[in-house]
Amino acid sequence: PSRIGVTGDSAGGHLSEAAALLCTMIGDGGFGEQAGVYEYRPTYMPKGKSVDQVREEIVNSIKAVAPSYGPSDARDFKMFITQTSEEYYDAVSPVKHVPNVKDRAVPHFIAWGDQDKTVPRNVIQSYIDVLNAAGQEVKYVEIAGANHAFFDWKPDAETRATFEKYGVKYAGEMREFFEGVFGRE
Repeated sequence: PSRIGVTGDSAGGHLSEAAALLCTMIGDGGFGEQAGVYEYRPTYMPKGKSVDQVREEIVNSIKAVAPSYGPSDARDFKMFITQTSEEYYDAVSPVKHVPNVKDRAVPHFIAWGDQDKTVPRNVIQSYIDVLNAAGQEVKYVEIAGANHAFFDWKPDAETRATFEKYGVKYAGEMREFFEGVFGRE
């Protein structure tokens, strides 16, 4: 696969941002084992490939990301993290690793509901600001009336109704975004 788009919502939004932006930190130097070295060591290595080759393939393959209502700075969810150093927070925060578009383009589709009390707008906006400053393409969609987790789908009637009301339309827009990015190649 040489054309990968990643998406997720809430914590999965953070993970999709991390997959797209922290993949440049794949290495074998260890994660925090040495001062100032934060490299993500792969748990699986294909036969005959080096860590550098794997990093290059992944970095070159991830073409777009669609995080929905996910925090991009670890400081915004540090209450769930046992580590407390600023260096660690930076290492796991996609917002700290946004490349300049001239170095690597990573188009973003970001969706957020204006009734979200779990991840406030300023958390999303600060990430958008950093992306814009780096020249990255950002399609931001703010959904009126939607709360956190409107993309969730579970078998209960209330969650299904929320997904039908908000998620279906914006999942379609997200698909169009990915198709547009991949259609440029």
